[in-house]
Amino acid sequence: MSALATLPNSYLALSKYLLCLYVVQQRTITLLMTLLNSCYATELLCQLIEAFGICLLGHTHIHIRPFVVLSLSSVQQICRSIAKLAQSLKP
Repeated sequence: MSALATLPNSYLALSKYLLCLYVVQQRTITLLMTLLNSCYATELLCQLIEAFGICLLGHTHIHIRPFVVLSLSSVQQICRSIAKLAQSLKP
């Protein structure tokens, strides 16, 4: 009994820690509910993409991408050959 009388603020400190614990528990529950609800959000996104025809851009991307990759690799080869030429010209 004497230990409690010497620390009158101990109950206040305990309630602060409990409040922090309550906030952490609420954040954990919110995160869990967000993760469980995310499958519905992705389904809605897929339905919107399909409804507005954005998926047609995917086909174009698939067919144009090889040309972009080939052109970028050609540019890299040209840049490498210029760098080698510049190094060989240094005295």
